[in-house]
Amino acid sequence: MAKQSSVSANGTAMTTATSPVTTALLKFAQAAFLDLPAATVKRVVSSDGERAMYEAGWNAYDALVGVSNELTNQLYGSEAFGSAAGRVIDATVRWQRFQNAIAGAFFGSLWPAIGLPTASEIESVREEVRVMREELAAQRAEEAAARAIEARRATRERISSPVMTPSANPAVHQIAVWSGWPISERRETDDVGN
Repeated sequence: MAKQSSVSANGTAMTTATSPVTTALLKFAQAAFLDLPAATVKRVVSSDGERAMYEAGWNAYDALVGVSNELTNQLYGSEAFGSAAGRVIDATVRWQRFQNAIAGAFFGSLWPAIGLPTASEIESVREEVRVMREELAAQRAEEAAARAIEARRATRERISSPVMTPSANPAVHQIAVWSGWPISERRETDDVGN
């Protein structure tokens, strides 16, 4: 608590104690009811008032946050609130335990009677599906690698082995060298140069 000194009518010093909530409320009242209207008037009258209005708005906001903080501190610091909160928490925990016991008894006998799967059964099915997906992905990767090796082997064989192409004259054979075109392309089979 802050202590303020003041002088009485007979000249003796008097000390009064003010609470933090009172101090925060006074700050808010000053910011909201004095500074903010003064800044509004200054903004209307002069061109320099925009900055003053901005600062007064933030001061009022800070004072309001200070008031709410002090009120919260006072609330949490009181014994009445602490004991009430303790009772509420205790009652809530007891209610949750009661609900869990009732739900366990009810669903423990009802679930198997209906024939629905349990959570552990569903989890085991999910695990089996995950394993199958991994096996399928591995098998697809192996098949893709095998196809790639086979495609390279076929390409090497086409490049390295000569291809006999028939000509119009059965006594003449031409040897063709791979030109890089796929086999599915149409080739000339006519005897052009002979």
